[in-house]
Amino acid sequence: YTLRNNLQLGEDLSLLQDIPSQTIIYRDEIPLQPKPRLGGQSFLSDKSLKGRIKRFLRGNLFIPDSRISWRFFAPKTLKMIFKTHAIDLVMITAPPQTVHLIGHYIQKKYSVKVIHDFRDPWTKAFFLKEFKRSFLAERFDYYLEQKIVRSASGIISVSQ
Repeated sequence: YTLRNNLQLGEDLSLLQDIPSQTIIYRDEIPLQPKPRLGGQSFLSDKSLKGRIKRFLRGNLFIPDSRISWRFFAPKTLKMIFKTHAIDLVMITAPPQTVHLIGHYIQKKYSVKVIHDFRDPWTKAFFLKEFKRSFLAERFDYYLEQKIVRSASGIISVSQ
């Protein structure tokens, strides 16, 4: 289960050939997602006033990330998935960190084991300093991260 419009700085469509043909992939599309920048340029490099305002709003209102609205759309799709398939283990891999919140919801709602894979740091990500986050935004994000870590059935990480 993933997003159709989860565009990052780049994508490698050749990896799709590694997925077995019988694999069922469910995709949701969430509204208000930014369009990819031309040339794969990061929004972090936009030093204009508009760019700085966008980063500030993103860092202080959209916690843990700009995909947070997915958390509110996911239950409908998840209900259909769990009704259709016998699932006893879910593996979550992020970013976007919002998917960890969806995994937490799955664990509570459907009483299945959830393994959380932290491919990148959550609250210690190098780019978060660019968002000029408030103390409250940082604390709330840290609270969410700790909630996930403490309730997970298992954790995979490449960093502390």
